[in-house]
Amino acid sequence: MNSTLENQTKQYRVKSKVSPVIYPALKVVSAITVFLALINNMFFDYYIPMDNFIAVLVTVISVYTCYACRYNIGFFIASLVIAYANYSIAVGVYLDPSIRPAALYDQFSERSLSITILCVLIFEVAVLWMLKGMVTDPKSVDSSDWSYVKNERNDIIAYCAMALYLLIVVLTFDFGEGGTRGSMSAITEYRLIILIIGCYYSARKRSMRFLWTMIVGVTSMLILLSGNRVDSIGNMIALIILWYPKFVTFKKILLALPVAIIAMTAIGVTRGGTISSDTISATIRGLADTKLVWDTATFAYIPSVSIVEATDQVDLAEKIRLIAEYIKYTLVGTTDMHSQNLIYYVNKWFDHYGGCITPAYFYMWFGYVGSLLFTALVFVYSKLYLKVPVTDRKTYKNDLKYVISIYFISSVCRWYCYGPNSLIRNMLMAVLIFTVVYAANSLITDKSKQKG
Repeated sequence: MNSTLENQTKQYRVKSKVSPVIYPALKVVSAITVFLALINNMFFDYYIPMDNFIAVLVTVISVYTCYACRYNIGFFIASLVIAYANYSIAVGVYLDPSIRPAALYDQFSERSLSITILCVLIFEVAVLWMLKGMVTDPKSVDSSDWSYVKNERNDIIAYCAMALYLLIVVLTFDFGEGGTRGSMSAITEYRLIILIIGCYYSARKRSMRFLWTMIVGVTSMLILLSGNRVDSIGNMIALIILWYPKFVTFKKILLALPVAIIAMTAIGVTRGGTISSDTISATIRGLADTKLVWDTATFAYIPSVSIVEATDQVDLAEKIRLIAEYIKYTLVGTTDMHSQNLIYYVNKWFDHYGGCITPAYFYMWFGYVGSLLFTALVFVYSKLYLKVPVTDRKTYKNDLKYVISIYFISSVCRWYCYGPNSLIRNMLMAVLIFTVVYAANSLITDKSKQKG
């Protein structure tokens, strides 16, 4: 690394933002709470007031995590999404049960609701205990500003990525008709990978920034208006991190947050319909009645509780089969989601509309340890995000870290509210696709040098 670039990156060094008072106090309170809750759930009947306290503690830890990561925009955005989801679960499921869809939640016992919120708390507590190591790394640079990363330039790959991105939207997304909500296929999710790789090979040309902004902006807006929020959020996060990092700050995000919440609520009210005065009135009423709860999180929580509730109904042999099937699905895919994905497997007993708050996904196989396994996976990607190298020498390993890190941050809605597949199967797809593109770029570059 040359000295000029090294000096240029000193301002980006990550510094610890944890409070010397609040941080240790939260660690102690949360550890004691987890211990008492485990004793309570394992040896005694459920205790509803304790569930409410746990829900509040989950929210407090989530908000503090946002505060601790406020100077690293990537982490701040990811922790903000998780905090909003946790707040929605705490308020919309536990503190004010009138908000949650009663017909769906009446399927479950109070014990399962107690276990599920404890799984979420264990995840948050594990993140809290590792927070200082995730935010502080003297050898890393602050990934809140990617403008120092010298992207590759290959116009062929960039334009092909744009065309493929548009094709995926046109061919795999159903925008709905007559006010019905749009729907997507599994392939639609992969367009985020195409976006990140395409932007990486667009260098930092203003013309490319304009084209990607138009493509992602227009398609995301159309998908949002069709009623699909989560699918568009990830693409917009990636676009912001890749092209507009200097325009995104802690204060600006906080100022934009109320507008974003109102807009997401309005989209939830219309669900593919048209925006009218009635919609605006319904949005205002909805914000007040639901206490700003994000209904995506409360509905995604239903499959999580379903998995916990179904655990006692599945014998050991079936659990082992399901693990094997899940590994098979991760590596080669499937045409039968109901036998290889727990979210759909539990549909045989419980009604839900998809999604899954991931800290509870692995409970059927590993109990509460499953939350720690998920935390470990998040921790690995977080450390990788902090260690994207600043160097003029481009290598396959360094470039792959860059792509994986951006995908990890921008797909947070998916991997927290829709199960772990975005961090496992989709990440493997990202590695595979980037490897092919990297080889193609090397081939094109070598041929250009030979002609030159």
